Amino acid sequence: MKRLFVSVALGTLALFAVSAAGLAQDRDDHNQDHGASDHSQRDPRSENHQFTDHDHDSMSSWYQAHRNNLPRGLAARDRLSASLEAKLVVHVDLIPDLRRRIHPLPADFIALLPPAPYGCEYVALGGHVVLIDIGTYYVYDIFTFNV
Repeated sequence: MKRLFVSVALGTLALFAVSAAGLAQDRDDHNQDHGASDHSQRDPRSENHQFTDHDHDSMSSWYQAHRNNLPRGLAARDRLSASLEAKLVVHVDLIPDLRRRIHPLPADFIALLPPAPYGCEYVALGGHVVLIDIGTYYVYDIFTFNV
């Protein structure tokens, strides 16, 4: 009787261990299949966020309509020096000197663009519109106005 009890107990433990391993594997497979919707596990830098031709046209039209009263970050007085301009590069984190020059864009300007991707923001910087990751200051794209 004692042997029967030990055998049943060991069998139950073995079955439990196999089931737990299977559930863990299923959970890992599920996370890999649906990882794109889990913002905490994906690397946003691997995604290609860029301004479209329509975005370029919309931003240029807005700029022309407001060129006599441009907001901070887009006005001529806010243009970057040549050395800072050279450091404003796509797919690179902004250096602290550039971070200090970020300005919000007006609501009517933002309304022209699609919603910024998760964790990102459109900002004005030295006469440019820049799409950045708000946590890391990673630059996804830059739009420069033809003045």
